[in-house]
Amino acid sequence: MAAAAGAMAIAQIASTALAVAGTAYGAYTSRQSAKAQAEQSNQNAKNAESQGRVEANRIRELGKKQASAAKAQMAGNGLDLSADNTIVDVVGDDIIANSEQDAFTTIFNGKNQSAQHLTDANSFNKQAQDATISGVWNVGSTALNGVSSIKNTKKPSGKGGWS
Repeated sequence: MAAAAGAMAIAQIASTALAVAGTAYGAYTSRQSAKAQAEQSNQNAKNAESQGRVEANRIRELGKKQASAAKAQMAGNGLDLSADNTIVDVVGDDIIANSEQDAFTTIFNGKNQSAQHLTDANSFNKQAQDATISGVWNVGSTALNGVSSIKNTKKPSGKGGWS
């Protein structure tokens, strides 16, 4: 009977150890996942801002090409491009102003997307911190419950029965 009681105690200790290890591993993987998501969100923030700048430059270049094409078209139609304050200047300036406004809007949108990704990254970092804290508490709780369970296990009586 003593051997059976010893085996039962060992089984309870092993069970508690496995439960503690499983709880710790779950907390660790939750933390690592949240940290990876935060890192990805930080990278997405950088990408969004960079894409906004690149797209804005593309819009500006297209505006210049459109203004140049408009001037070439007007010259082809016989307008004097060298005169001051002509429709040529107005059309060219409007095209450039509109493309600059579009470029600014694109940069602004890129910065907004970047800010949202940074907010997400902060949230994921908080989740990682929370996973660590709750993991520590859960590991401690699991260990204490296991110890309590082992202490409360009834020992066999002297004549082979459970008391």
